Amino acid sequence: MGNRNNSILALASALGLGLGAGSATAQTTIDVGGAGVIGTTPLAVDGGRATVPNNGANWQAAGGAGIVYSSLTSPQFVVPATHVDGQMLTLKFTHRYNFEDDWDGGVVFANINGAGETYVDENAFSQNGYTKNNLIGSVWTDGRWAFNSATTGWLAGNLVETIATIGPVNRGDTVSITFRGGWDDAYNQPEDPASPYGSPGPAWEIGSFHLSDSSSTAFSEINFTTDGPSDFSVASDARLSGPWSYPRITSRFEITDAPSSDSYVPDTQPSVIDLNGIDVEISLLAGTLVGGEVFTLFDLTGGSTLAGSINSISLPPIGQWDTSALATAGTITFVSPPPELTWNIAGGGDWDFVTPNWIGSSTLFTDGANVTFNNPAGGVIKVVNQGTAPNRITVDSAGTYKLVSGVVPTGVANSISSGALVKNGPGTLQIGDDTLNQQFGGTPNIHSNNFSSVTINSGTLKYNSIQALGTGTLTLAGGVTVIQARVEGRIFTNNEDIKNDVVLSGGLVNLPMAFGSENKGIWISKTCTGPGGFNVTGDSRYLGLSNAGNSFGGGITLTTTATNNPAVVDFSTYTSLGTGTLTITENLITNTSPRGGLTSRADLPGNESFPNGVTNPVITATGKFFNIHCANAAHSLQLGGVISGGGTVRKWKNASTVILSGANTYTGGTRIDAGTIALGADNTLPDTAPVILGAGTLDAATFSDKTGTLDPTAAGFINLGAGGALAFADSSEVDWTGGTIEVSGTFVSGSSLRFGTDSGGLSANQIAQITVPGISPLALDDNGYLIQYVEPNFANWISGFPGVGSLTGFHDDADGDGNANGLENFFGTDPGAFTPGIILGTPGGGSFSFTHPQNPSPVSDITAPAYSWSKNLATFHADGATDGEGTTVDFSPLAGGGTATVTATVSGTPTDKLFIRVGVGQIVFNPILLDENFDADTALPAGWVSNGPVAGTNWEVGNPTGGYATGPVGGANSPDHCVGTNISSNGGEYTSSTDITLKSPILTIPGGSPATLTFAQFVDTDLTGDFASVRILDADNADAPIAGVGILNIEGDGTGAAWAQRTLEMPLPAVGGKNIRVEFRFTSDAITNYGGYYIDDVKVVIPEP
Repeated sequence: MGNRNNSILALASALGLGLGAGSATAQTTIDVGGAGVIGTTPLAVDGGRATVPNNGANWQAAGGAGIVYSSLTSPQFVVPATHVDGQMLTLKFTHRYNFEDDWDGGVVFANINGAGETYVDENAFSQNGYTKNNLIGSVWTDGRWAFNSATTGWLAGNLVETIATIGPVNRGDTVSITFRGGWDDAYNQPEDPASPYGSPGPAWEIGSFHLSDSSSTAFSEINFTTDGPSDFSVASDARLSGPWSYPRITSRFEITDAPSSDSYVPDTQPSVIDLNGIDVEISLLAGTLVGGEVFTLFDLTGGSTLAGSINSISLPPIGQWDTSALATAGTITFVSPPPELTWNIAGGGDWDFVTPNWIGSSTLFTDGANVTFNNPAGGVIKVVNQGTAPNRITVDSAGTYKLVSGVVPTGVANSISSGALVKNGPGTLQIGDDTLNQQFGGTPNIHSNNFSSVTINSGTLKYNSIQALGTGTLTLAGGVTVIQARVEGRIFTNNEDIKNDVVLSGGLVNLPMAFGSENKGIWISKTCTGPGGFNVTGDSRYLGLSNAGNSFGGGITLTTTATNNPAVVDFSTYTSLGTGTLTITENLITNTSPRGGLTSRADLPGNESFPNGVTNPVITATGKFFNIHCANAAHSLQLGGVISGGGTVRKWKNASTVILSGANTYTGGTRIDAGTIALGADNTLPDTAPVILGAGTLDAATFSDKTGTLDPTAAGFINLGAGGALAFADSSEVDWTGGTIEVSGTFVSGSSLRFGTDSGGLSANQIAQITVPGISPLALDDNGYLIQYVEPNFANWISGFPGVGSLTGFHDDADGDGNANGLENFFGTDPGAFTPGIILGTPGGGSFSFTHPQNPSPVSDITAPAYSWSKNLATFHADGATDGEGTTVDFSPLAGGGTATVTATVSGTPTDKLFIRVGVGQIVFNPILLDENFDADTALPAGWVSNGPVAGTNWEVGNPTGGYATGPVGGANSPDHCVGTNISSNGGEYTSSTDITLKSPILTIPGGSPATLTFAQFVDTDLTGDFASVRILDADNADAPIAGVGILNIEGDGTGAAWAQRTLEMPLPAVGGKNIRVEFRFTSDAITNYGGYYIDDVKVVIPEP
């Protein structure tokens, strides 16, 4: 501050890095044509304009504990045409550093043509290069060389010049340079008395930067002190402090009284004074300021004018200052400190101009005073001053204070017209009454406060209308609760729209919005900034955010426990949600509830989407729903942030589209109850989370994804764009009751949709619930992909060989090689190309072997191969047969790898000649596998098996004539017999607690064929507790039921009305190529017994292919 004999009374903190101030004993002046000073700081002249100094200093990295690495990177510079290709560049830079000995250090990297950073090693330096290698700290652990310890003259602020070569490079190449410092966790920055930045000083400071080519032509010449930051960029993973920064200079003025204070007076009037975007710090020296005293910072009395603008002003922290005339007159004015008044009544009372109810410099209130309400119990303060104008209101109480309207003339506004409002303490501040029609000011008074700012540091704020808060900045601290004071009223016929800029100073602000209907909410249309966020609770309402400039970083948490209409977050632009995380923690929404979650109200034309969309991370709690939709059904909303946690992402309410494009990890599943969830990138659905598809659409678009099981609960859709593919987990055990799926778009058989990893990923019934227009029937291949099923019969196989022409018959030999077409299929060879067939091996010792090709997957209507032998080509004998001469030949085939090796063993009478033949036949279609009417005998037909009797009930064949109810009318369905439970035993009634089964003979379903079961049944059971069922069993798997094929819960109504026909379709994937049984099962409870369950005319038919 210069040498003065008087002490400093108060000194304001500099906003930036200061210049030394000068003497206040004389006015400082400048000649526009020459040099000048403010204090001791030289002033520059640029083009005839006096320039108030605001030059920068240098780039600096502060260093400090907890930093890992911090980088300063230059722009990309283009190597000029004067450079010789293949030669080196020269890098020069001035700097100083002070790194902890042996532990921390700085290095240089070069990036040529954007190919990545390359370490500039110690051999590249020709002057003031690296000083240490093998550092022992937790940075630069690879032994490389680095700048370490301190440069000479560091304490004095002296810079040294370092020179290095970069390259080789060619003309037109781009080059950028990175300076990277590394500090370990234990570093403490030493003091730097010489630093103009204050102490501690920088660990690394760079003052200038120079790049020149092989001809010594400089193509980057930067002095940071005069040229500014020069588009250098900073990247840091600093955990605490210390990344690179570029400080600003502050112009300082000292004031004590008008004649001796610093000011700037041009010698030549009029002049243009260029403020150059300066920061101004005003420091108060000794002396007593008088209210109304004016200080001239820039003397404009001679007609001079100010150009540019002042960045910021730091004023002495006493009293009040008026800076309104600074831009036009170059002056600031000191205002006397306002009186400090404290409410002296224990409780409430009338706040007016005439009642002595204050403690302080005055017993009466005057406009401009600072007033404090601090009674622990609070109270009701009735404002009866018309247009009360305090400088500041402070409420600091554990109780509840209400500021309400007193009695004033009807129609007269009764409000607080200016000043700041500050709320401290854990209590509640309520502005306005909470009765239905009582606004602040009283009915019918018009209420409109005009607070310059509202700051709520703790406790609860209640307000009865948005006008209660004025239009100044609303600052809310973490933990504060904000409540609208009334339940419902005339001003809530529309949404609330808070007109204040909101600063969230840290932590979450609680919004318990338990009022109104679901179509109303609290909207904040101005900006929300700061590190804090919102905690939305309550019922029905929503928090609405509509300002695109929102940057608050604390995120939004939904903690509502409402089960019908939980509160939601509503937004109008993709950046309205700030930068923090959306957290769903206590959203107990039911499956049928229409609310709770995130709503986009962005006014987008048509179906327009934004490529980035909402990028906030989202955390969902286990068991909770994150519900999303657009208010306009024609719009779409893209979520690009990562959605995590154990909750469920749910698209609901209307036909709008939600696009997921983040690498999501949530585990509670993806639920589509309405509209569309679309993929916006590959691998956005979590790998294991299930997909519950209701009356909506899952749109893969052109992307691929792998996710959990699929569970359709209604008529849903899957859409596939070109190249789009979805892979679901094995869903065969998921209940698809009530659900169907229609696939649209570009479906590719064998690649678009996958379930599990094999053909068992879906049951046959589930596959039957999927439709692909124009493609039928459907099946899963051996890898789980959905395909159009093509029956593997001979006709379909031969159609794939156009070279056979018209010779397509099973016994035709299209290629004339002696092997008929049917045998070519067995061999797995081309029926249109010559095939050698059987190849003889070496005979010996009474046996010999031969080989032939063998198809591992022959068609379904071909018989197994038959090997036969002959001595004379006239008579052939079967495998193992003996001819009339006592010769026997046995064949032992061994297949594998597309070839069969067959050993023929001759026994009995030897023979000197033996001819071998292999043949296959075509299976002739036989549509009826079972046709049983139980009329041949009074016992079970051959092959039918019962497990009875069980608890006195058995399956019996006969002619039923009655039971507990009416009994079968007219006996069997087709005379004379049927099979049923206790036709003759126990008076024709079944017994209690029985469980009897009746199984058919084993039936072989041809490969590639479905089957149909039909039968007649008569049911005479009670209403509950007694059931019959029909199941299809896998005879080759211990009679295990085949999943998804059967009729369950057959139950009577206690009347035994009549015989009825039943049909059960057995889909191809479930039964094709299997040995099956049909099982009829009957179980009863321990209560009422009736006639029972009767079966007749059982038929299993193979449909015509």
